[in-house]
Amino acid sequence: MLKGIAITEGVALGSACLYKEDLLESAIRRNIPKDKVEEEQERLLKAIEDTKKELHKIYDRIARSLSAMEAEIFNAHIMILEDFSFIKGMEKYISDDMVNAESAILKNAELYEEKFKMLPDDYFRERIQDINDIARRLLKNLGVKHTGFMCSFPEAKPAIVVADDLTPSLITGLGDKPVTGIVTERGSRLSHGAILARALGVPAIIGVDDLIANVYSTRA
Repeated sequence: MLKGIAITEGVALGSACLYKEDLLESAIRRNIPKDKVEEEQERLLKAIEDTKKELHKIYDRIARSLSAMEAEIFNAHIMILEDFSFIKGMEKYISDDMVNAESAILKNAELYEEKFKMLPDDYFRERIQDINDIARRLLKNLGVKHTGFMCSFPEAKPAIVVADDLTPSLITGLGDKPVTGIVTERGSRLSHGAILARALGVPAIIGVDDLIANVYSTRA
């Protein structure tokens, strides 16, 4: 029996559907010659603009389907992408370290994670999830591929999403899929993913130790 922390009430039945958010792991880090620095910085800026457009659409959709309060999560993500120091930090990594845009995004996210881990407040420590979520969207818009859902969501067949963490991108990626519940290995009641799950009213459990390994073993 696997146990975790319930963040929404309810009972869910369905087949396990594995979801992998492995964009951070899939991105290739590489060095670049000096004459490619400007090109990589332009790639980065285009990915930022594309991501902002994507987030604006998500904001509108969440505001209509849930409320403006939940949609503000994505407005906060847009504000981060408009922050001068956030953008310049990545541009500087490209020019100083002579690396591709993907490397700069990953290094920037790692730096923020180190800083956030030092914060005494649990709520602010959880904001690293938002930075990583933004990093994933940037990488996706740079062309990085990832596994995503590992089931096909056949019509009328209920599914319980099994994932490593409860992130905003996971929740917004559900769309009209027949999801009856969500179970994750990590997560926090204070995360924006948890806030969205509660707003949707989908039964959700976080903090289930060895969840992924157990699901993989039963599918093998």
